[in-house]
Amino acid sequence: MVRDEMGRDMRPDRIGARTVVGASWRRADDTGRSIVRFDLSSDEVGGRTLLVEAWVPRPGDEGRGAPESLEDFVDDVWGFEPALLFDVLPSGGIAFSDSSAYAIKLADRSGVISRVLRRPMSPLPATEAIRQAERDRRLAETGNRTSATVGGGERTPEMAELSRALAAARVTAVENMRFFPEVPVITALRATWGGALWVQRSPEPGSGEPGPIDVIAPDGRYVGTLALGTPELPHMPDAFGPDGLVAFVDTDEFDVPVITVRRIPAEIR
Repeated sequence: MVRDEMGRDMRPDRIGARTVVGASWRRADDTGRSIVRFDLSSDEVGGRTLLVEAWVPRPGDEGRGAPESLEDFVDDVWGFEPALLFDVLPSGGIAFSDSSAYAIKLADRSGVISRVLRRPMSPLPATEAIRQAERDRRLAETGNRTSATVGGGERTPEMAELSRALAAARVTAVENMRFFPEVPVITALRATWGGALWVQRSPEPGSGEPGPIDVIAPDGRYVGTLALGTPELPHMPDAFGPDGLVAFVDTDEFDVPVITVRRIPAEIR
């Protein structure tokens, strides 16, 4: 998966060699969420085909004017906002999730939804304890990112001060974050080379371990659940290939992307 300059998550089309599929993500001037196919057959990105208009969980920031202070450059932080998750199937169709529920919608290549896969799991209510745990987790992430940024490279006093001010603004945004009432059941969705779906569920509240992965066969049949955090499956694969090959994208101590390719055992494919 890659992200283009317009803020869209992009996946290669499994049918068209010169097309990609992208899911829009929220911007202050773009309140919609959609899945679109882009034509890359020429030097400039040409035609686009709208496949899916996804559900929008909250209104955009229409009332937000031009930035007047440093804090205005930092977006509001929302907890447990349902993400628009998707992947491209071998048929060229789309599997996607756009709500807090365990509901995976299957659309054909033209975007027509033909089926919704569900499991009997309800979103967990976002209690105050769960909200506080999420604030603490985000604050820890923000602190780690700030330390890595401030600590590297030569910079002028003005740049250092700006970096500290932005870091403080990010911390304030997390401390004042708002929440959706439920914790989404699904946090990640991938399609294998053969068309099976790997559906990662949210972790248990307070757990530092990643959530388990449900494996759903191409015919919609639930196959089983995989635990993550093992040498074979440290986290959800970022890409699938033939014959059990999977790719994991991580970063090293210098925040440089590192791609690891493994062949997962046959019993968990």
